[in-house]
Amino acid sequence: MEKDYLILKRASASRQSGNWNEDDFDVLASGEVVGRIFKVHSAPAGTPWMWTLAFGHHEDRWPTHGYLRRPLERDQVHL
Repeated sequence: MEKDYLILKRASASRQSGNWNEDDFDVLASGEVVGRIFKVHSAPAGTPWMWTLAFGHHEDRWPTHGYLRRPLERDQVHL
């Protein structure tokens, strides 16, 4: 069975326009942006990172966003 791998790429390197902070990542699967992980100021205690699914990847999926202790907790991200 093949594994699906998620790659985190800094938003500043992934997106051409805008000023992106160092705590903002695009999540890629097979070279396509499928979500985003970024640090938020207002989050549940102990989970300062938020993940979201990209538009077009959220149909028939739940949850579509959530919070993490660290940005690399891939097992908790349902992309």
